Amino acid sequence: SSLPQSRDDLECELYPKNATQVWDSYMNTSSEYNFYNDEEICGAIERTHDIAHEMIGDITADKKMKLPSYVVPQDTSEDQALLEACKKGLIEKNLHTSGEYIDRLKLELSVIRSKDFSRYFLTMKSILDIAREHMLIGPGRGSAAGSLVAYVLGITNVDPIEYGLLFERFLSVHREGAPDIDTDVGDRDLLIDLLKTNFGELNVVPISNYNTFKLKSLVKDISRFYGIPFDEVNKALAPVENDVKKAVFTKGTDKNLFTLLYEDAIKHSKSFQDFIQKYPQIAESIEVLFKQNKALGRHAGGVIISENIPEQMPLILARGEVQTPWVEGMHYKHLEEFGWIKFDLL
Repeated sequence: SSLPQSRDDLECELYPKNATQVWDSYMNTSSEYNFYNDEEICGAIERTHDIAHEMIGDITADKKMKLPSYVVPQDTSEDQALLEACKKGLIEKNLHTSGEYIDRLKLELSVIRSKDFSRYFLTMKSILDIAREHMLIGPGRGSAAGSLVAYVLGITNVDPIEYGLLFERFLSVHREGAPDIDTDVGDRDLLIDLLKTNFGELNVVPISNYNTFKLKSLVKDISRFYGIPFDEVNKALAPVENDVKKAVFTKGTDKNLFTLLYEDAIKHSKSFQDFIQKYPQIAESIEVLFKQNKALGRHAGGVIISENIPEQMPLILARGEVQTPWVEGMHYKHLEEFGWIKFDLL
């Protein structure tokens, strides 16, 4: 007899089993083979906790920054490569004779080297160099516009010295966390395809995010569960958002930050009040589920760019494309803790 060649050949069920079930599976699948030792197998089954915690020992996660090595030219260090790229950019912008610019560049590079971020800037430069050949890119947004390094590399198009912008608002030796440069591009999907072509299909992976239960969609989902007619639900929900906005918006309110809350809807919308009064079971479920995670989605602009990603992370397949199994965003930061850096292409 030959050894099993695939998971199907093993004829085993993929679910957690207790010791008795594992032993039964072993007995059912090993009868044709004479090289197993029943006593050793039984001991291993009964001592799984000891084996995992005493013999294997502690397993430490790799938390080193996982940026691609292919953005660093051969036979040079990443710090030296960044220095040379900055010097070239400074000359191209005709700023190399200014002591003010040279001193500022030295200061920024010293901070970047101390934080071990040189490869991050080389990766950003590689991304933007590719994008610039195919589409319009934004001049730079947020605190990254305060970086002269970003300016001379072509990552941003804003001279921070001319406009009196502070590098310390972007990076500082006293601040934790990786740099975060939001980049506006003309065609994000095209750029990701170009990056995959240049860097490798599985070296550029979109980041996942959580889709959460929002009030109106949650009410529709719960109503479907209770068999409430869809037309009735739609009619009750149609005016809710406008009713609440009229009541809670004041001068200067940022409309982009608006979140429809149950308390506001029940207070300010007559149609919603009537609906909940008729179907009180809906309110009970809203209290439990509102803002809870509904499904795993895809980040609007975030990708990780590295190398050998499938060997370091169990990627998931969604709609025919791979994405990360963990999320990275405003409320959850699962990736950065383990050295994965988010690149925002917006």
